[in-house]
Order: sequence, then structure tokens, then C-alpha cells
Amino acid sequence: MTGDGFDQHEPAATALHAIYRSPRSAYFVVDLAGTVEGGAGIGPYGGSDTTICELQRMYLAPAARGAGHGRALVEACLAAARDFGYRQCYLETAASLTAARALYLSAGFSEIPEPPDHAVHPSCDAYYLLTFHYAENCG
Repeated sequence: MTGDGFDQHEPAATALHAIYRSPRSAYFVVDLAGTVEGGAGIGPYGGSDTTICELQRMYLAPAARGAGHGRALVEACLAAARDFGYRQCYLETAASLTAARALYLSAGFSEIPEPPDHAVHPSCDAYYLLTFHYAENCG
């Protein structure tokens, strides 16, 4: 993979298997006719707050774009984040990825001026956060 928002020199790029096998993590793929055409993951955010997860490693091949696969990946990641009990979901992307940024906004994310704690991905320059609103137990 190459392109805006992807940094193959980032240490995590070669350790995805280990990252998504860890607790409170999941990775989802788009399989079209037996070919993986995209994916996205959810896992603990690299900062110090364990209530924040990060939606990361979201990629779609050009042939898979515009058919709702990106939305399905985001929804699967957010459902997993809720199941894992995270309070917020953070993501970083490249400002040049306008379609991805529109997808994140439509999924409920808000653009924020800087990341919580610190930026994890040096090739990204746009930051988003979504706060989950859980129903309080009335019992």
C-alpha cells in the first residue's frame, strides 16, 4: 500500500498481526470474490487513556470505493469499540483524503485541532474524535 495517509516506514505497519491479536482489538476486511480489497481496525489508542480506542489502518482499493464498503468497515469498527467498552474513538488521516474525511464526519466523528496526548502516525495531519453515548443503567 502507498498513498496519502500511509507510511510504510511506521513501525506498526509491519506488526499488524500482533496489534490486532491484542485484547480489545479487531480487524475487519472487505473480501470481494476472494480478493481482499480493503480493511480497517480498532484497538487501544497509543496514548495514556485506556478509555480511548483508535480506528486505524483503513484502506480500500480503488475498485472497492463508492460501494458502501468504507461505511461498513467504519460501522464494524465502531460496533466492536462499543462492545469493548471504549468511551471514545479517535482517528488520524491525511487532510488530502476528502472522501474519507466526509465518511468519518457522516459516521459521527468531529474534527479536532490536535490528537489526545500525542500524534501516533507522523504522515497524518487531520484528527477526529467520536464520543460514545451509552444508556445509563437505571436498575
